[in-house]
Amino acid sequence: MKRVRIISGICIFVFVVSICGCSLADPDAGTDAAEDQLIGAFITSEYQQKLYATIEKNDSEDPADWDITFGNVEGINFFAPVWTDQDGESYVGSVCGEEVCDVNTEINVSDTEEMHCISGTIYMIPGQMDQDIAYYTNPVYQTPEGDIYLTSGQGISTSGNSSEGVIMTNTIEDKVEVTENGTVKARGCKVAVSMAVMYEPVKITVCQMNADHQVLETEVYQPGMMPETFAMNKNAAYMMVETEKKDLEGKTFTAREIYDLNEGEVSIETFYVLEDGILSRQETMVQ
Repeated sequence: MKRVRIISGICIFVFVVSICGCSLADPDAGTDAAEDQLIGAFITSEYQQKLYATIEKNDSEDPADWDITFGNVEGINFFAPVWTDQDGESYVGSVCGEEVCDVNTEINVSDTEEMHCISGTIYMIPGQMDQDIAYYTNPVYQTPEGDIYLTSGQGISTSGNSSEGVIMTNTIEDKVEVTENGTVKARGCKVAVSMAVMYEPVKITVCQMNADHQVLETEVYQPGMMPETFAMNKNAAYMMVETEKKDLEGKTFTAREIYDLNEGEVSIETFYVLEDGILSRQETMVQ
């Protein structure tokens, strides 16, 4: 079995800290041997060496119910392991931290290749003027026996000079060639992790507007405290959601989003800050 490996990092603005990767499989493995496969990434704020995961299945066959940790290392899970159930059927699970937004998964299959592509965005506040914030996209691999481990990856750093809207992306791609019934086929995974800079939200104001652009009702929330559902005034035609944000100098500004209530199901998206400068998205359904 021959390994074809590509790992690349793309960074727009700021800078990329390149970290050397590790060799992940025996280059002299025979054609009947199976190799470890890339299944995603584990995002950390510190540089990591190769490290195996601890998997607690919690009496479930669904990886979404499992606790997968890498020792005491804090980080963000973003991977899709392949598992086989008791009937011998293989499927792809999903292990994704709440910090990952805009998740997209695709499986492209042809006669010669099977490629699993996953992408997502992590929103973060910029570092201080005198202190950068770095995040490392560590490739996560799965062995034929089901073990999971990470290896050192590439880092993206943001400083106080980073403006809201800046997007930086690390892309990892890895393929292995397998022989099935005498036919050589490439099997691989492509992972794209984007880091988007966002200033800290400090207040959210929801305004219900009528067709004449008059304010019917106004409600104010702290970030992360929006309700799960929002009951609309029967005379409302649209909603205007104002998010007050604070830059690194303490200055505030307001970003506005318009939600047309005539476009079917409406979901309001707002953000709040978690630990370590990462933001999470909250969705509120409009009824």
